[in-house]
Amino acid sequence: MRKNDLNDLLPEILLEIKTLKNQFDASHRWLNSNQAAKHISYTVDGLRKLKDVHLFLDVHYYKKSGKLIFDKYALDEWIMETKIA
Repeated sequence: MRKNDLNDLLPEILLEIKTLKNQFDASHRWLNSNQAAKHISYTVDGLRKLKDVHLFLDVHYYKKSGKLIFDKYALDEWIMETKIA
């Protein structure tokens, strides 16, 4: 590949990098109750019941200033490891 060919491809490559970065930034780690419920296809009430029985404080969710925040990665890991009958 010649240098001119690379220079022609550079804008396209940079656009692809920006697109990937935006997609990565959009996948937030921390979720509120509504986002967490939607992420795992539960209702908010279902998520609360799940939290009371199966999820652990300071592992799957945290309480900050009276609000619950859920760790998306911990929820994903729990989903992959858990089989609910």
